[in-house]
Amino acid sequence: MAPVGGAASDGYVPLAALLERWRRETPDKRALIDVERRRAITFAELAAVVESVARQLGAYGVGRGDRVLLYADDGLEKLLIWLGLWRLAAVVCPVDLSWQGSGASGKICEMVGPALAVCGFDVDETKLPVRMRDRMVRCGVWQSSDSDGRGIHIDFNALDSNVEALPEGADEHDIASICSTSGTTGEPKLVVYDHAAYWLNGCVTVDCLGLTSDDCTLEYRSFDWYSAQIFSLVPFLQTGLTLCVSSRFSRTRFSEWIRDYRVSVSVGVPAVVNMLLSKPDDTDLADLSSLRLVSSSTSPLSVHQWIRFEQAFGVRLLNMYGSSEAGWICGNRSDDIRIGTVGHPAAGIDVMIVDDIGRECPEGVEGRVMVKGGRLAPGLLLADGRIKPLRGELLVTNDLGVMDRAGWLRLSGRADDMIMRGGIKISPLEVEDMLLAHPEVLDVAVIGVPDDIYGQEPVCFFVPKGDFSGKELLAYCERNIAREKAPKAVFELNALPRSTRGKLLRATLYKRWLELMHKYE
Repeated sequence: MAPVGGAASDGYVPLAALLERWRRETPDKRALIDVERRRAITFAELAAVVESVARQLGAYGVGRGDRVLLYADDGLEKLLIWLGLWRLAAVVCPVDLSWQGSGASGKICEMVGPALAVCGFDVDETKLPVRMRDRMVRCGVWQSSDSDGRGIHIDFNALDSNVEALPEGADEHDIASICSTSGTTGEPKLVVYDHAAYWLNGCVTVDCLGLTSDDCTLEYRSFDWYSAQIFSLVPFLQTGLTLCVSSRFSRTRFSEWIRDYRVSVSVGVPAVVNMLLSKPDDTDLADLSSLRLVSSSTSPLSVHQWIRFEQAFGVRLLNMYGSSEAGWICGNRSDDIRIGTVGHPAAGIDVMIVDDIGRECPEGVEGRVMVKGGRLAPGLLLADGRIKPLRGELLVTNDLGVMDRAGWLRLSGRADDMIMRGGIKISPLEVEDMLLAHPEVLDVAVIGVPDDIYGQEPVCFFVPKGDFSGKELLAYCERNIAREKAPKAVFELNALPRSTRGKLLRATLYKRWLELMHKYE
């Protein structure tokens, strides 16, 4: 397959060589741990199972460059299939059809054109488009022979003695995956990644977090997301560390996982930070003694929540910033963290702050984040099969930020979330941060709503920690927030609406506001 783009990735090592290295150097070390089911696989077992899976997939005609739909719950089995496909230099196309509508899933399959669909043991294959069901194989369960009466095509426990060499692994510019980053409400956006993008972004994670083979990391987000892939999967392969996985976050079991598996670095998102802070006394700090870092990405992290977390748990938070198209854009480093920022530009990418017509902003002036570099994804898959280039092009994001003289980037929100009140631009993030300074506010979101006089007015939805009332919050706003920025109405919720990736759904809050206004008319 011809290369797409041309990122230079000095040091790239194919998967087969990585697996062989860790099988040789640390054969009995636990490689992957399923913390929910308390199962583990060693590096020796991992190498053998991945080779077996690759041969079984090869028997179904999968080879270099073939696109394969992967529809499976997160866990060991999903990663074993993923690595088996990469061992064949095939293209992994992960999908979560449980939440995507039939129209979106059909569109994704039409655009990707998969040669095969691999389904996990427990997923509902009827979610697949009808035309894919005769090209579907089901995988079993690691360390289990119970198929529950269902036909198993990929058996993780069938380690054969076949010594026939597998095909050579992927080159750095071979396409590695095609991932969907939307599709719930509009046209799915399919981002094409090559192995160079994975390798280089994995290197950024290793560098920022200071990862070594001695680390044990925890990932509970979906591996359908590029962020989980470059934060956890690729650094695991690069360093030979131990990777713990869970299909979801559990506040009640988090400290147990850290304690039992001696986790040193855990993934984090602002929603999880808020959940842990909701009941900090439930966590025995002794259980966190092995934990040196918790990351935060996906959405902006409040300064007040950042400080509260570190004070409550005695663990450093490390904020990073990236996007599906660009990979890592900026990151704090384990030895150089500045609270309130997303760090310095990551290696291998140019970051600029530009105004509305693309001119670079002076230091300290807010503008849109623009990036360019060799770590960007090669491109976007279009409906007609062509790939629209991203790498080598200027990518202007919808994120607003300010960069200081020393190169620290502070994000201030999304351009389409800004509130215009009588000609004054109000950042929801700025107001939210001031609201989160109140100890009885657990979570909060500010949105703009129509106003006959000013065009827009800010209102807020909040989650209280206890019996804190909206009336009390309004009084706090009057005392602590400039009049033009203070929310004019507040609404209490049990929880804020968020996507499966933890992103705040402001459009859902706006619909909720409309419903409330109609109710009070």
